[in-house]
Order: sequence, then structure tokens, then C-alpha cells
Amino acid sequence: MNREPLPERRPSETASFTFATAPGAPVFAYTMTIGFYDEDMTRPGEVFLSAAKSGTDVEVNARDGAIAISIALQHGVPVDVLAHAMTRNGDGSASGPLGAALELLMKGLPACPAAKSEAAE
Repeated sequence: MNREPLPERRPSETASFTFATAPGAPVFAYTMTIGFYDEDMTRPGEVFLSAAKSGTDVEVNARDGAIAISIALQHGVPVDVLAHAMTRNGDGSASGPLGAALELLMKGLPACPAAKSEAAE
């Protein structure tokens, strides 16, 4: 599978959310920016994820995970496949911030439609 490079100029959408790994665990604020292949913002191609506390292990893991997700998207892996591959809690919710970010993308950010694979539709 070959990597499909993103256009040099592309639309993007930014959203913020908070996430705690478990009840009573520290809550961290995250900012996610999604870059899209198309003007309709239906084909995500890159994800940037940062935590409010710069330089912490939390932010490093968020940024590194987003890079891996971006590479997978650019190689054609659908968002819903990535989201469902993430670790889950007993209730089915995402166990980590990267899974939460992918779920947010699947549900559709405020200015863009939900990004799902054709097989899921």
C-alpha cells in the first residue's frame, strides 16, 4: 500500500476536549487538529494532538500517537478501523485520549461531517 501525500494547501478543523483515563484520574485538556484531503472535509489525512501540559509524557504520547495515526490514514486505513483498534473500557468507551480523539472525528467535528469508511456506511 502506497502513501498518498496530502495537498500542500488543505482544509483543517481544530477541536478541544478533556479526557481522564478513569474516574478520579487526572483530567487533561487536549487540542486536536485534523487536516483533510478534500474541501468537503470528509477524508482526513493527518492528525495533530497536543496536551495542555507541554513537555510532559502525556503530551509526548499524544503527539507520537497522532503521528502514527496520520501515517495510517495516508496509507488508506479508515478512521473507524483505527478507532475500533484502540483499547476500550468495559463500557466500550475509549481508554485513552487517542481513541477519544478518533471517536470525536468519527462522530464529526463541529464543522465537518463524520469520517467513516465506505464499508461502514
